[in-house]
Order: sequence, then C-alpha cells, then structure tokens
Amino acid sequence: MDKLFKLLKANKSLKKFVNEIDISNTIKNNWGVIFGKLAKDLEFGFYRGGILQVEARNYLWVNEISY
Repeated sequence: MDKLFKLLKANKSLKKFVNEIDISNTIKNNWGVIFGKLAKDLEFGFYRGGILQVEARNYLWVNEISY
C-alpha cells in the first residue's frame, strides 16, 4: 500500500487525494483524543476539501459545532 501512495503522490493531480486520505486516517486514529467522551457517540463520516463530516448514532441528537 505504501508503494501505491508513493506513486500517487508523485502524480501532481492525484496528490490532493492522497493528502486527504492521510488526514482522514489521522483523524480516525485519534478519534478518542479529538472528541473525548463524545467519541463513543460519534462516527467518522468523511473528510473532503477541509470538511469533516461527523455522524451521531442517535438520530434525535443534533448539535452544531463551529470553528
């Protein structure tokens, strides 16, 4: 898999997607650190273009987070 990422990073038009995959993996690996006690109630949706979608398991629980 590392060889595939190296090939994709070499291609300038695909480098953006590799960077987003790296960021997504970092977020997933640090999920508990980022969200603390809320981590068990939240799920990773996607990360695209600087936007992180976070999904709640409880459909009745809706909250907006602004940064």
